[in-house]
Amino acid sequence: MPLFERYLWFRLYSGNVANQLNLVVPHQPFLYICSNLHEIEHGDASTTHKSNTNIGEVYIRDSQTQLSAVGPLKVFFNHSDMVQGMNICLPDVQRFHTNLFHFMLNKYKCINGKDKRDTCGARVDFGIGQIQHYPTIYINKVDGLRHILPHCNLRVLEEMDHELSTEFALTLQYFDKNVNSYRDRKCRDHVRTQIVNQIFEKAGWTGPKMKWEYVNISIRSSKDTLKGHRDSKNDRRSGYDHATVYSFLRTYDGDIFRVVIVMTFRTNMGSVMDKIHYLTKYKSHILDAIIELKERVGSTKRAIKSIVRTKLGNNDEWYDKVFDVAIETLQSESVIVKVKKSSYKLCKIARQHPKMVKVKKLPVNQRKKSTAYTRLGRSERTCTRLGRSGRLT
Repeated sequence: MPLFERYLWFRLYSGNVANQLNLVVPHQPFLYICSNLHEIEHGDASTTHKSNTNIGEVYIRDSQTQLSAVGPLKVFFNHSDMVQGMNICLPDVQRFHTNLFHFMLNKYKCINGKDKRDTCGARVDFGIGQIQHYPTIYINKVDGLRHILPHCNLRVLEEMDHELSTEFALTLQYFDKNVNSYRDRKCRDHVRTQIVNQIFEKAGWTGPKMKWEYVNISIRSSKDTLKGHRDSKNDRRSGYDHATVYSFLRTYDGDIFRVVIVMTFRTNMGSVMDKIHYLTKYKSHILDAIIELKERVGSTKRAIKSIVRTKLGNNDEWYDKVFDVAIETLQSESVIVKVKKSSYKLCKIARQHPKMVKVKKLPVNQRKKSTAYTRLGRSERTCTRLGRSGRLT
């Protein structure tokens, strides 16, 4: 019987110093959870592959411990409660493995070597992808703003028979329940969870509710190599920056194949949620900044950013992206206008903003003859009579 002599490698950097974690693929099913795969280069290689002597390497092998945790990697081998728990959620785990293997083997025979994304092996995926030409719109109940939601493609599930698709849905639910727990500070955005479930249901998902946004299934033989890469489309946001990977081996026609299920989250969904949660706040701060700058010919984007940054602090990770969207939204709403390559000022209609008016305090007996001036430049100054109450009329 042939052996599956391969290991997964994860290259980590500390400054200019590189270290490598090598996870030797066991013959039994196992699971690993890794954070920040969007910035960690990873792949696989044969155990006969010559190691890079310039890199410090740490090997992780099957052990009797429940969890092997090294750096960003947490590994659960077959004897762990995490993996053995699948026997409770699925009627027959071995039958699920067999059904999924044959489904992917057919893909392998058709796709192997022809997939533009991979030079060897085969993979299929489903879940949240890119924005479509005719997207779904989400209206935020708090501020009434409209947001374009990403598309969800479930075509692969439609190709599976009923038994396999049911088993697969139960598997996703099991790992979602055991990995994406709130107590571990993961997936804590309830609004995001609700929107993701709505996107999946609209696409035809009939399985249980879950937080996963993207699922990738791949198959490779012992002769196929997964080249080094980074999962750049995975989300980087705290609580959504982890990927969960479950895999098992199957023998066929004198070779051993590894079937891999990757469950993770998408950065484009995170971008939508940033806009939903923070766009109104950013718009308000941008308006305040333009008013505060009091530039006659328009305030530069750099100056506006500087003031907004002081209001938000330095912990706002997605500052630039939401800031740019807020600027574009204010322009589309005719609140601000672009006057130069990167300068903005308020439109005439926006000068009625409450923060724009500053009334000069005078004795009561002189108020009828006095005027109130806006905080705009002298060329755009307006005069308004004050009534007896001192209010603008």
